[in-house]
Amino acid sequence: MTAVMTFITPTAGTPGRTRWHALSLRTREGSRVAPMAANVQWDLYTGTPEGGEGTRHLVRMLDNEKQTAFKPSCRPIASGSYFYDLNELDRCFDRS
Repeated sequence: MTAVMTFITPTAGTPGRTRWHALSLRTREGSRVAPMAANVQWDLYTGTPEGGEGTRHLVRMLDNEKQTAFKPSCRPIASGSYFYDLNELDRCFDRS
C-alpha cells in the first residue's frame, strides 16, 4: 500500500496560479518529501531554584537523540553542561 500526499505550489511565472502535486510516500522518495529533515528536539524545564524566588526556565537541545551545545557564544548554566537559561538564549540569539 502506498500513501499519497497532495500539496500545492505556485506555478512559476504565473502569479496567483497554483498546481497540484501528488507524491507517493515510499521510502525511496522520502528525500523528495522532506529533503532537509532532521531530528532536533528542544526540551524546556521550568521550576523554582532551591532557596530562590521566581521561576527559572532551562533549555537543552538534542540532535538525533544526543545532547548538543548551542552556538559557542551561548553560555551554558555550568561548564560542560548542555542546559542553558532561557534568558541567556535570548541574549545569545539577539532576541532580548
